[in-house]
Amino acid sequence: SGAASLLTKVVLAHFTRFLSTLYHIKLVKLKCSHKKDITYNQMYWYRQRPGETMTLIVYTAFGGQPDYGESPQSKYSAVKDSIETGALTVNDLQPDDGGLYFCAVSKHSDVRKSNS
Repeated sequence: SGAASLLTKVVLAHFTRFLSTLYHIKLVKLKCSHKKDITYNQMYWYRQRPGETMTLIVYTAFGGQPDYGESPQSKYSAVKDSIETGALTVNDLQPDDGGLYFCAVSKHSDVRKSNS
């Protein structure tokens, strides 16, 4: 998607496989913020497992509802509190949740149909 070309890596959080087992952590809240201008109101959260490509977890836009696509809402919860900030919560942590978690922002764009 166009988001991939506009990626701005803002926050990088690393989950290790021992988080849920060694420390008995049940959930983790990842926070993301940026200092771009106010047109950067869209936020994307990705996960990359070792040896795999990044996959989109959720898309959020300030003032709108999160779009989880195929990601289970029981596992993930995203909020976009302001244009500059957002957060992703990963619930019920399991060893399989390990990997790199990325936040990215992009500009709002109007898509208009052409009648040509």
